Amino acid sequence: MEKLLNELVCMIGEHLRRGDLYSFSRASRTCWELLEPLLYRLHALRGNRWTGLPSLKAVEFADQNKPGTQATSLTILDKVSRFCRLDPVVLNQCRPTTRASSWFDSGRVGRWAFPHRIWMQLVHCPSLSPLHVAALKDLVDIVAWLLDQGASVDAPIPGSKTTALSLAVLGNHVPTALLLLANHADPDLREHDSQDLPTVLHLVCTLGLAELADRLLTGRYVEVDPTELLGVYQLNCPSDDSGFTAVLLRRGAEVSEDLFCAFLSASKFQSAWELLASPMFSDHLTVEGASRMLWAVLSLRGRELAKHAEMAVQMLRHLLDRGADPDLGRLLWRQSGGVSYPVLLKLLPPLLEAGKDVKPAPSTRRRARRQPLAKYGVTDLLGHTRPYDESQDDEGVAAQLGIIHLLLQHGAPIGGATRGDTLDSYPLTPDEQLHGRAGAR
Repeated sequence: MEKLLNELVCMIGEHLRRGDLYSFSRASRTCWELLEPLLYRLHALRGNRWTGLPSLKAVEFADQNKPGTQATSLTILDKVSRFCRLDPVVLNQCRPTTRASSWFDSGRVGRWAFPHRIWMQLVHCPSLSPLHVAALKDLVDIVAWLLDQGASVDAPIPGSKTTALSLAVLGNHVPTALLLLANHADPDLREHDSQDLPTVLHLVCTLGLAELADRLLTGRYVEVDPTELLGVYQLNCPSDDSGFTAVLLRRGAEVSEDLFCAFLSASKFQSAWELLASPMFSDHLTVEGASRMLWAVLSLRGRELAKHAEMAVQMLRHLLDRGADPDLGRLLWRQSGGVSYPVLLKLLPPLLEAGKDVKPAPSTRRRARRQPLAKYGVTDLLGHTRPYDESQDDEGVAAQLGIIHLLLQHGAPIGGATRGDTLDSYPLTPDEQLHGRAGAR
């Protein structure tokens, strides 16, 4: 009799809609034990354009920052595999989702066409498979479950070649990307034209992902010349990522003065410093090479030096320790006010400590031969610094006086205007206006 009742319950359940079947199954523990397999078997692998695939919804429900939601999703998926016959074709089905763009960090898009194309695909309601969603959200346990159940690791988003691996890399999801590669994901990224990035490692360099680049090179998932990757990073990455250049240098990337100057021109001071401080470059740096690189640093625009003043000071000390000509510091004055006095006050001490000559070049009537100290443009540093500029703020005035103090301290002679004439060019305080400079305290 009990068996007959159980069969009747199951027969009734087969004719109920999903919501009604779920409510019926929750009526009692016995009903749940009987109807749960039926609920999954009839509805877990079916979907429509309004509700989507339930297994995909389970993956969408999981949140990488909420372990409880991942555990719930895995429980649901385990029951799907237990009660249903999973076909890889079902797992690879792509269904529309409206939340994909919220799982993707648009700040990583940059100016390169490939990540921008993927971003546009995710914005315009793409069709994604459960594996795509899990890779995009960095759900490594769910990715492993899907791969174990036969999901295709290289199944693309419809209408493109964007795979789960591309989505994991764009999100900087290191464990997920490594898991996909360990399951033989294709690292090639070319789609339609030769301007596409060749491999996933090139994409990593474009995004400046140091940890992921290190792990990919360690695992030898892709064989690419590190020197080529360093060039890709310098040309295409819009940010200056700490540690990225050091990773490629440890892998044997070749360095040069031209690459150092290219990093400076791109305002990547951190990368330029990592290149400069690397033993393979620093140990073979000649005096002439150090001087050329010091010239490149000091010839930068004033706002670039102001933005990276501390890093520029480190570079100056490093290059001066390797024999660079300290008299190149005159380039800072040649920029006609391009370098503000507060920045100049930070950059000047390393040059003076290295023996920079602050004396003016001796005058001569011979025009055929120029004096060595005049070759950098400014001969009288103290005279060039001394004039008062009423547009300066208090910080600029204080820095200007500090520079004059340093120059005098290191032997710059007072020439041209007298001390009184120089002081007269500065505005008087109210006390000085009443008693004169000599009487003011």
